[in-house]
Amino acid sequence: MRFYEFKPLLKEDTGQVIAVGDSLAVGVRMAGAKEGGTQGGINPTAVLNKIKTLIQSQDIKGATVIIGTGVPNNPGQINLVPQQISAVAQAGGNPVILGAGPKFDKYNSQLQSIASQSGAKFVDIISLDSSMAKGDGVHPSPAGYKAILNVATGGTAPTKPQSKTDDKKESSGPLGIPDGRRNKEVRDIQQVLVKLGYDVGPPGLDGIRGPYTTKAVQKFQADWNKAHPDQQIRVDGDPQDETVGVLNQLIKDKGISFEKSTDTDVKQYGWMPGEPRDPQDIGDISKIPLNGKDIEEARSVCEKYAGQELSDKDWAWLIKTLVGESANNAESYGWCTAVILNRLRTPNRAQFVSGGSGTGIERIVTAYSQFEAITGASGVDLRIPPNPTSNQMNNIIKGIKDHLSSVPHSINGFTSTNASLYHSEKGRNFMRWAMDRPDAHVTAGTVFFSA
Repeated sequence: MRFYEFKPLLKEDTGQVIAVGDSLAVGVRMAGAKEGGTQGGINPTAVLNKIKTLIQSQDIKGATVIIGTGVPNNPGQINLVPQQISAVAQAGGNPVILGAGPKFDKYNSQLQSIASQSGAKFVDIISLDSSMAKGDGVHPSPAGYKAILNVATGGTAPTKPQSKTDDKKESSGPLGIPDGRRNKEVRDIQQVLVKLGYDVGPPGLDGIRGPYTTKAVQKFQADWNKAHPDQQIRVDGDPQDETVGVLNQLIKDKGISFEKSTDTDVKQYGWMPGEPRDPQDIGDISKIPLNGKDIEEARSVCEKYAGQELSDKDWAWLIKTLVGESANNAESYGWCTAVILNRLRTPNRAQFVSGGSGTGIERIVTAYSQFEAITGASGVDLRIPPNPTSNQMNNIIKGIKDHLSSVPHSINGFTSTNASLYHSEKGRNFMRWAMDRPDAHVTAGTVFFSA
């Protein structure tokens, strides 16, 4: 796990802003509010208990307390919302009630009435994020959470964004070279590939060079080389200068027309609750070593340590995460394995699974902003590390067999000991905090600890 900082969205003079409650509160917290007790999927009773715990643990006098009521998770407990508001108000806080998304819009009038009668501010989240209806109908987008946080703290609602139909699109023309995996240039390349008969997979024209688009580009590159032995291009799935040049040649020769993409055409995969994740996949797990005496012994050690069986997919996710997160050092691999498996042993701890996809180890390592090798430094993108080299695999097996069993089950966090990798004093302070933990263990430039 690498330390992840949310950039403050609030001015320093706005006072303390705290989020407490269900997954809506999780999103507001991740947009910049202070953690006050947030957890996805909880009902109003659990929210009320978290508010009480918050009040007991800190002074909230004068603070803006943004409450995700939990009503969508159990509408029958909507009568507890006044108690949530009252508890915050009696402790001197300024309660703000979040409305429900389109899926539960029928409860908004009642929530608004409760807020008005109880002296709390009500935030209509539907009016702040029109894209919710196109998602799961429950959770806003990252921009929506920012808008909610702004309005909840006294700001104004953002102006209505320009719709796609109002965007002025360029006429069909030459392709540009993409700068990165997600942009309008990638979407244009996807359009041309489709017109040439290549399949970009279920995600469609999303503007993201995920595994399906990468395979489509690779197939195009290979087909081109087969048909044009005197004009060879790299076959790597990355549409850079050579490939884009050939595609532009075909656009001209074949008279291919397409509507130029804009930024609004690009699918924005996010890290907030309810946001769809980048459609990467783990790849062909048959290429991950699954059999052999040493591997079977290592898997057995892992299963004994975790207290549960691990599927082939669990093993594949574990190995790929170790390749991306750990130095190629046996002891470091062993301790990193312990962190992942100890989190697997405590699946109900919200910060370890929030936003994670799938089940088992996949859910652990794809959780928001927990494993940089998987979600990136920003916590936004899902990305899959490469398969291990034979040397890495040997060290992984050695690390598991020689070190895993001796790692305490309390160890569930790790971060770099290299201060230069942190971009702020806050990050360096976190590193120092981790290194000062009584159970801190340092190896291969990483400190492991209980969080």
